[in-house]
Amino acid sequence: MKKGKLFLIPSFLGDNNKALLPQQWSDAVMPVRNFFVEDERSARRFLRAAGFDANFDEVKLMLINKHDPEQSLAPFLDVMKDGNDAGIISEAGCPGVADPGAAIVKAAHEQGIEVVPLVG
Repeated sequence: MKKGKLFLIPSFLGDNNKALLPQQWSDAVMPVRNFFVEDERSARRFLRAAGFDANFDEVKLMLINKHDPEQSLAPFLDVMKDGNDAGIISEAGCPGVADPGAAIVKAAHEQGIEVVPLVG
């Protein structure tokens, strides 16, 4: 079975400005239905401001526990191992650098899951 991809989704810092997101962002993110987030409410708000129009009843938001660095990564990796694409949304700009998403990115690389950084 083909593995899904892990998209690193940059979030807005300050005022939400959809104009900063290139078409590549929309093409990659609009079909994604699995997101790893630090805060569900702000992730939903960011996605809506960016033009994400999916019904959130059909979207899975998995909470990254920033207070538990030993959190099990298996549920996050299983999403992609099952062939589903996923995205990490950071509360501080670009995910995977200095936030809890970094552990998921590292584990994805170790499992041969393609990691795709997006710009915006």
